[in-house]
Amino acid sequence: MRVKKSCLKIYIYDKWDWDVKYPIIKIDFFGDLRSAKSLKRTIFGMLRDNQERLGVKCDDENIGVCLKELIKLTYEKYNQQVVVLIDEYDKKEKNISNFEWEKLD
Repeated sequence: MRVKKSCLKIYIYDKWDWDVKYPIIKIDFFGDLRSAKSLKRTIFGMLRDNQERLGVKCDDENIGVCLKELIKLTYEKYNQQVVVLIDEYDKKEKNISNFEWEKLD
């Protein structure tokens, strides 16, 4: 995954070294987020997609631990800082506001 200059019309635009390629973990809140079960399935799906694309594997079933492990393993494999790109721009708050967050654990 490569970040395009044209997509970053924000603070970092003139501070980014466009010649250096960083491994990117993309978190995209696209999908059914109306329940804790569907949110968990969506998050694990994107974690799995990132693992496959980056060629690393986390074995933990806890979302937070798996994300931390994914970042660590990606850093170790590529010997580069890791970019975590969170895309939630088009998500409506109503999709994630009406369920019990504690059910995620």
